[in-house]
Amino acid sequence: MHKASTRCWLCGHDGAYELDHDPPRKVLLAWGLDPDDPRYHKPAHGTSCPCPTCGQRCNQIKGDRANRRPRTIHPW
Repeated sequence: MHKASTRCWLCGHDGAYELDHDPPRKVLLAWGLDPDDPRYHKPAHGTSCPCPTCGQRCNQIKGDRANRRPRTIHPW
């Protein structure tokens, strides 16, 4: 996953080194899908590596909800 991109799929900023599941892990399990399948993995900022641009911990803000994007802080 990290070889493909380090751009957070939630805030759009670079430097995302945590893995987020889309759809959420619990949904994948409920649907009988493998949460370890890389198709469901996306880079996101998190507790160990908050966004260097906006300071958010995007994965924790989103939580286990599907398709919820946290607000981003725009520089304008």
